[in-house]
Amino acid sequence: MYHDMYGLFGGGFGYMMFGGLFLIILIIIILYLLFRQGSQGSQGNGYQMKKNSALDILDEEYAKGNITEEEYTRRKKNLSSR
Repeated sequence: MYHDMYGLFGGGFGYMMFGGLFLIILIIIILYLLFRQGSQGSQGNGYQMKKNSALDILDEEYAKGNITEEEYTRRKKNLSSR
């Protein structure tokens, strides 16, 4: 294999090509990690982004004391019949 004074990649151009490729791969990895972290939500404080169903919301309202037991059972029966 022939090696002259410019080395295996023929001087700076070969290293520049691999350096650019390395930089692109590094940027892709960083963006992936950022978006992956953002999509998981903040798990540290227990807050999770999810869609609550009508029954979940009804349970929460009853647990908070915002509705009476009679109102809770009436609404739950109404939602369950759908």
